[in-house]
Amino acid sequence: MSLRAARVGVYIVVCVAGCAARNVRLHPGSPIEARDTGARAIVEAVVLDGEPSSFVVELKLDAPATGLREARLASSSAAPCGGAGPAAAVIQVGGTPHWQRPVAVGGAGTAEVKLAFPSRLTAGPRSMDGETFVDLELVDEGGGNAVRCLRVPLSGEGLVWKKTRRWSVGANVWLFPPFHLSLAAGFWLGPVRLGADVGVASSSYQCHECKAGATYLLFPIAPTIETWLYRRSGAAVGVKLAYDGVPAVAVSHAADALFLHGPRAELRWLALVAPGGRLPHGPQVWAAYVSAIAARWSAGDPRDARTFIGLGFGWDFGL
Repeated sequence: MSLRAARVGVYIVVCVAGCAARNVRLHPGSPIEARDTGARAIVEAVVLDGEPSSFVVELKLDAPATGLREARLASSSAAPCGGAGPAAAVIQVGGTPHWQRPVAVGGAGTAEVKLAFPSRLTAGPRSMDGETFVDLELVDEGGGNAVRCLRVPLSGEGLVWKKTRRWSVGANVWLFPPFHLSLAAGFWLGPVRLGADVGVASSSYQCHECKAGATYLLFPIAPTIETWLYRRSGAAVGVKLAYDGVPAVAVSHAADALFLHGPRAELRWLALVAPGGRLPHGPQVWAAYVSAIAARWSAGDPRDARTFIGLGFGWDFGL
């Protein structure tokens, strides 16, 4: 089968990678705990929610008969509960969001608390380059204006954050015939990601013995393996290998269905979005890339084989 250049690109993709929540959940490498008279907080996780500049702190708070008046990010140079740092936009207790203050956290047992900070917070304590804290302003539920300050460390000497989930998802676009858009998912094993691509496209094909070509709807499916060859700061160079299986269904006029298959290789130039400072970064967290792609597909007859060389781009988000 001889493959002709695409006449029309038709993309039918369910919004999964681009529209799903792109959360990256990080856990402390060692327990983080803060205590004060009648109160104890244990940091469970930090969630980078939706984009690198968003920031959610999850913790367990044991503080009987207590209300949480405010939660603020602070640096080591700021006075505890001095009110200078950015405040949490939303406080969740037991899964219920609260906007009014104070928020009751002193019920029976330990409260599950989530502190969501502004999504455009990109400077100051959010970078976690130095010593960073969450200041919890606690008040008695029985009334009174006395404020107790519980300062909880997030970064500093000996504190390390780790990404424990190894899955990531993304999307890829090929800018050469047959043009197509695909979704990707994978599982990281050290510096290697094992995964799969699933896509859809439309293109014209003419086999070696056919008198006329037909327009086909294509469904490329491929197991993949990838790694990076070079990585430094916010950039990396990687390689991806795949073997495509492509069911092709004629849509323009009556023609036999085809099954194309063949190897594909991509050389990728990646821009890595680093959330900052001491937080994990790199291809397993976020990456946007441009690819040089080479693929060779056929339907079994060597005379029908064709080599594609072109460009693509895409992005990946860690889960």
